[in-house]
Amino acid sequence: MHSSSRFLAPGVAALALMLGIARPAHAQFGGSVDGMSVALSTDLPTGTFADKAATGFGLTVRQGGSETERWSGRGVFGFDYFTGKNGYHDIQLIAAGFDFVHRTPGNGFYQFGGLSLSTTRFTQKSGPSTLVTQTEQDFGLTGGVGVNYETSSVKWFLEFAATTYFTRGDNSAWFPVRVGLRF
Repeated sequence: MHSSSRFLAPGVAALALMLGIARPAHAQFGGSVDGMSVALSTDLPTGTFADKAATGFGLTVRQGGSETERWSGRGVFGFDYFTGKNGYHDIQLIAAGFDFVHRTPGNGFYQFGGLSLSTTRFTQKSGPSTLVTQTEQDFGLTGGVGVNYETSSVKWFLEFAATTYFTRGDNSAWFPVRVGLRF
């Protein structure tokens, strides 16, 4: 199987899951499903994951959630990439999930927590010159705080989060710092 096609099917499935979750969240929590956001992140590995991965980056696309309701939900699709170290190479996570969001009225601050499912792919050294690529499905948790800003016609946000996936062996945990645009 071609390496790019390995990620196409899980990526399409994750996007379909995200969109499927966003519609019922709208019915449950009210508000507009037009609330889409896109963010880039710097991902800072922590714990035993920091022994396997260097600082990485991520791309997150979210759909759903109301900017006016105190409680809302949103579907999340994310891609995170880390260069490896200590025998690990090219650690990639493609994830889809759902966040519950609580907004503090009047000041733009919000808190969130959620669940996700990831296809995790990494290459590991398996001998002096042999690399083995492994793929697994992992369940994860995320939570954090953020603040929404609006300057002239641009709506953006800053977010600090903690993410952990229950990967084989030890958990893979990191702190994403996201900056993004809201539509």
